[in-house]
Amino acid sequence: MVPFGKSRGTLKTYQGEASVQPGYSPFPQPPLCLALILARSVSYSEETGVWSIIGPYFSLALDNFPVEFVSMEAYVVLTECDGHVLVELKLEDVNALRPPVFRQLTSVFFDGPQDVREIIFHNNKVTIPVDDDYRLVLTVYRPDFTHPEYVIERRLIISQVP
Repeated sequence: MVPFGKSRGTLKTYQGEASVQPGYSPFPQPPLCLALILARSVSYSEETGVWSIIGPYFSLALDNFPVEFVSMEAYVVLTECDGHVLVELKLEDVNALRPPVFRQLTSVFFDGPQDVREIIFHNNKVTIPVDDDYRLVLTVYRPDFTHPEYVIERRLIISQVP
């Protein structure tokens, strides 16, 4: 039974109506992130079936700000979704005082909650404005942009070299 509808009150499902308690998730189970890696480059070889992750970022120490990266990519493995969903990845300062460094949205289809999908987010010409603590946030939406479901976030500490 996959419910669609409001987050509170009564909602219609494939099997009729059901009461919904506050805190209801539009997904049968919350989406589960099995991997979230930010790197300089992520690629997949059709020939060998092997993923390559080059230069993963866990923290950065840089000389000057702002700094521009030619490429910043993310490798994501996601499960516990069903049907068409929109997956959003954004990098922002932890206090969200400035616009996101990047924000990208992609459509993904899952054959069912047990299906596992690998997703690559490519971001070109990424500019980090200042040294700060940043967070990489993964969110899943229904195709009509309703029911945002926070999935996970990772910290990225960007500092200036003394």
